[in-house]
Amino acid sequence: SLLLRRHPLPSEAFKFFEKNTHPLVFFNKVSMNFDKSVASVSGLCDSFPTLGQQIDIFKSVPSVDTKLTQLSVDKDGRVVFSLDFFFNPKIFRFH
Repeated sequence: SLLLRRHPLPSEAFKFFEKNTHPLVFFNKVSMNFDKSVASVSGLCDSFPTLGQQIDIFKSVPSVDTKLTQLSVDKDGRVVFSLDFFFNPKIFRFH
């Protein structure tokens, strides 16, 4: 129905992150705007090379653009970061 096609599917966002997250990367905050097909996430990992690998994984997905918005190192030496995602709106629609 038309209503279903217009209703976003949040489960698709979770599938995206589950499928495309590096095993040494941990997200501790996710904010989604399904109307704009945008997500912001914050997380941490063990090193800059791991974060680089994670960004490469996300950039290999053709239906999403990724932007690093914050980067720092915490007192324990972990890399702390924030990323914004700009999804193709079709990802979140009922098929």
